[in-house]
Amino acid sequence: MNSKFWQDKIKAFLHDPPDKALILGYIAHEKRRDAILQTLKLTYDKRLDSADHIASAMQRIDLPLEMQSYHIYFKDPVKPVFKHTLSGEIENLDELKDYIARYGDGKAVDVYSFNLEIIKKHLKKQSEIDWKKTYFHLWKYLPEEYPLGYFLPADTRIPDHSIWDHLDVTAAISSCLGSLGLLSLKMPAVQEFISQSRKLSDLWASSHIFSQLIFEGIKVIIEECGPDAVIYPHLRGSSLFDIYIGVEPTRLRDQLQVANIPNTFLSFIPSKRADEIARKCEDKIKGRWKEIAGHLKKIIKEKTDIEIDESLWEEQINHAISVSAAWQEVFNFDIFQDERDELPKDLANRQEEWLNFVEEADRRSNYGHFYYLTYELLGTVLAQESRLWDAWEEKPITGKKCLMCGRRNAVIERDSEGKYRYWQTNWKNLEKIE
Repeated sequence: MNSKFWQDKIKAFLHDPPDKALILGYIAHEKRRDAILQTLKLTYDKRLDSADHIASAMQRIDLPLEMQSYHIYFKDPVKPVFKHTLSGEIENLDELKDYIARYGDGKAVDVYSFNLEIIKKHLKKQSEIDWKKTYFHLWKYLPEEYPLGYFLPADTRIPDHSIWDHLDVTAAISSCLGSLGLLSLKMPAVQEFISQSRKLSDLWASSHIFSQLIFEGIKVIIEECGPDAVIYPHLRGSSLFDIYIGVEPTRLRDQLQVANIPNTFLSFIPSKRADEIARKCEDKIKGRWKEIAGHLKKIIKEKTDIEIDESLWEEQINHAISVSAAWQEVFNFDIFQDERDELPKDLANRQEEWLNFVEEADRRSNYGHFYYLTYELLGTVLAQESRLWDAWEEKPITGKKCLMCGRRNAVIERDSEGKYRYWQTNWKNLEKIE
């Protein structure tokens, strides 16, 4: 990707200032945005407004036209008060309210607003700006360094999602403007693989193997579209993503003990490149699997006297895992009208009900209103794809079955008396193979 791509990602990610909800009524948020981007010597591109509008349609209900000019400001000393949209739990932000009561709302804005020095600090670490690296670091660290943004709503009129959530989705969509699609990838039969574990340490290792494998596919999305494009699992705070962007693994020792990447992921992609990206993901996953297996074979050959049936080993490794992927271009109004009768009735009716809340002009121009329909349809397609995974069965060859799964042929040669040869080497004494 060229520098302009990553510069545009930064512009989209910071198209609204993280403190927008606080500064409304004091500073025009566009002026604040421009000041933030100026620290990076960037100028906002109005072309990215469409990503903002699409993200808004995906994340909140549509405001009636007569109410769109209204705003809600946080100026009262007994406000702000936030209610969680699902639990109803109240977050009073007492510290902020006390500050407003004591010093006034204007002073509170100065103290609690987003500090531009946060961005400058990340730039000082680079002699020459690497825009891709800069974006990755801003995306990871800005929310950590301005956590108030997790409480501040993206839209004070409908405060049902945080500003950081909105900025993430806007940046993701900016990567795919003009051909927005969803890609979902899954490794079927994970439970079968993990269930063959004999000890707790085997279960732990199996889970970690799958986390590593799925993350190989996710890395393709990160490189092509950015980490924000991965909808599930969310990557901010993921130890594997942190290592990927250069965090020292020794700082993540405890986090790395947990295999927190599931056997599936969902992401935004440019639909015109969907087949290419899906193929890259699958190739990377299978390539990483063979790399792990190759390391193990190297250990067995170099550190033990056990001989391996090479052809049988390769056959089993090549059929041990399966990858299912499906993608769907995000619907728009015209496509929905053309294909409505072909869609599941419940999905089509629900989409119609949603569109009844949307202004006529917006429903025709903003395909963000069709995210739910696209997501549900994609889930159905992937479920069917994953049911057709290649359940490989091996014909009896060696006369001995694997002691782990009880299904495959044993890949190590038997001793002179035809008995199993057991692993006698202590794993802890084996040196690490890079």
